[in-house]
Amino acid sequence: MSASFVPRPASRAYGALCVAALLSCGCGARPARPGDLPSGAALLERAVSQRRRVGPLVATFNARIKRSDAWFAATSLTGVLAVQPPDHLRVRLFLPAGPTAQDLTVAGDRYRLLLPLEGREEQGAACSPVDSGCDTANPGLLLAWLFTHEPSCADDDCTVARYRDRYEVSAPLAAGQLLVTTVTVAAGDATMIAEEILRDGHPDIRIEYSDHRLVAGVPTPYRIEFSDERNGVRIALGINTYRPSPPLPATTFAID
Repeated sequence: MSASFVPRPASRAYGALCVAALLSCGCGARPARPGDLPSGAALLERAVSQRRRVGPLVATFNARIKRSDAWFAATSLTGVLAVQPPDHLRVRLFLPAGPTAQDLTVAGDRYRLLLPLEGREEQGAACSPVDSGCDTANPGLLLAWLFTHEPSCADDDCTVARYRDRYEVSAPLAAGQLLVTTVTVAAGDATMIAEEILRDGHPDIRIEYSDHRLVAGVPTPYRIEFSDERNGVRIALGINTYRPSPPLPATTFAID
């Protein structure tokens, strides 16, 4: 980006107007004195704690999936989701005509996927969108990651930027990897607004959380948009209902 330089006017009033204009811009980071910013680890812990407060829940949703390498138009599905924090999830996806497209169960680091229309079952290790071989076009696996992953960092690894109404916390995903994740949280209550993962300095994955409404007193997103630039996958999730639930029975998440 090129910069243009303007001779500094002698007028102090003009200079004051320039400063006021800069401070009114919502897109720039606010100058911060040393010690003025909260720790990145604390911000992420607040964001994760917000989600944990909702507890077990059941949700219904619509999903729209598009792959850049597919010849057909975007696929639309409906689904039911059951979440038992911190790491148990069950999701059933239905085709527009009604039949079950898939039934996915995640328990800790394992999953079982049933594909009734194909008469097929598979089991494996739960994965995240940054893992090679993880099928980011599979909305069930994506939902499992979205609702069970908990971003965190050590203060020594985090950098924090303060904007008018939000903080951005950036940290490497793992030692030795050229992956950096940035989590954007609201300045007031640390509600998660977005996550972005850079690979070799280029955008790889971006998730946006919007249309937050209170669920069990916690701001919870009713719209989630996921884009995987590397694999050309875009998924839009619209939550129809969230219903907090008593602890769900263990049989809901049985894999074996």
